[in-house]
Amino acid sequence: MGNNHSSSSRVNRHNNGAMKLRNKKSKQQLMEREENKESAKLKFHLPKNDQDIDRMQLQHFLFKHIWDDKNYSSPIEQRLKSGDCKVLDAGCGPGAWLLEMSTQHPSTRFHGVDIAAVFPSEIKPTNLNFHQCDINQGLPFKDNYFDFVRMSLMSTSLKINQWVNVIRELVRVLKPGGYLELIESGVQVYNAGPHFTFMVKNIISFKNSNELSVYITNQIPSILSSIPSLTDIQSDFRVIPIGPLGGQSGLIYGDLLDMYFTNKLKDVLPKCMNITEKEYLDLWDRCQLEFKIHAATTKLFRFWAQKVVVTDDDDDDDDENIEEGVGIDQLIN
Repeated sequence: MGNNHSSSSRVNRHNNGAMKLRNKKSKQQLMEREENKESAKLKFHLPKNDQDIDRMQLQHFLFKHIWDDKNYSSPIEQRLKSGDCKVLDAGCGPGAWLLEMSTQHPSTRFHGVDIAAVFPSEIKPTNLNFHQCDINQGLPFKDNYFDFVRMSLMSTSLKINQWVNVIRELVRVLKPGGYLELIESGVQVYNAGPHFTFMVKNIISFKNSNELSVYITNQIPSILSSIPSLTDIQSDFRVIPIGPLGGQSGLIYGDLLDMYFTNKLKDVLPKCMNITEKEYLDLWDRCQLEFKIHAATTKLFRFWAQKVVVTDDDDDDDDENIEEGVGIDQLIN
C-alpha cells in the first residue's frame, strides 16, 4: 500500500510538472506568436523581399500606362526641360519613377528619400541622389528648395494623425510657384465577387486596427485646402481593371495583386482573419477565379496643387550640403 501510494505520488508530481512545463512552453509560444504578429504589423509598410521590390517596380510602369503614359499631372514639363529644376520623390521605394525621370531629364536634379534603403546605391544617373530618412521626422532639405515634390502610395505607411504634418513638411521644402503631387490608390473595389469583397473588408479592418487612414483619397483634398500656402488644388483618377476581363492591364494588375496577397499580406492578414495560412491561400484562389467572371475594378488618384508665389526674394539655393545627404540634425535653413 505504502509503495503504491508513493509510486502514485511520484507519477502525479511528474504529470503536474510536465503539465506546468507544457503550459509554460505554450505561453512562450503564444507570446512569440504575438510578438511576431506585432513585428509584422510594425514592418508591414517596408518592402519584405526581392519579390516585393519587383512588384513595386512593375506597379510603377503599369500605373504610368494607365495614366496615358504620363509620369505626372502637374504642369511642370517646361521646368523639367529648362535645366534649372529640382525634384523630390518622398517615399520613393526602389526608385523606379526617379530612375526613369532622371534618365529622361538629365539637366534636372532628382532626389529620393525613403525610410528603407532599397533604392540603388551605385548604378544610377549622375543627376539622381537617394537619401535614407523617415519623413515623419522631417526632411533634410532647406525651405523652398524643390520645384516639384511628389509622394506616392503611402496609405500603408502613414497613420491617420501623420498625414497633415507630412504634407506640411513637403510644402515646406517646395519653392513658391512649385507643385506638389500626391498619388494614391483607392481601397474601394467595384463589381467584385463575394470572396474578393470579403478579402478587401478584412484589409480595411487590418488598416483600421493599425490606425492607417483607409479612405485617404477622400481626405487629401481637404488636407490640401487646409494649408494656406497651397492654391489651384486639382484632382483626377483612372480606373484600374482587375483580372483577365480587363485586358492586358487587368492581367498585369491581377498578377500584382497575386504577388501582394501571397507574399506581402500572407504574414499578417490570416492572423487578423483568425484563419490558417492554407485557408487564406484557398480563399485567395477563389478570388482569382472570381476575376474571370466579374469585371472588377478599383481607382488610382492624383492630387496636385501649387505653392503660393511670395514677393520676397529667396536666397540662392546651395546644393553642396544637399548632395551629401545631410541628416535632419543638420537641416539647412
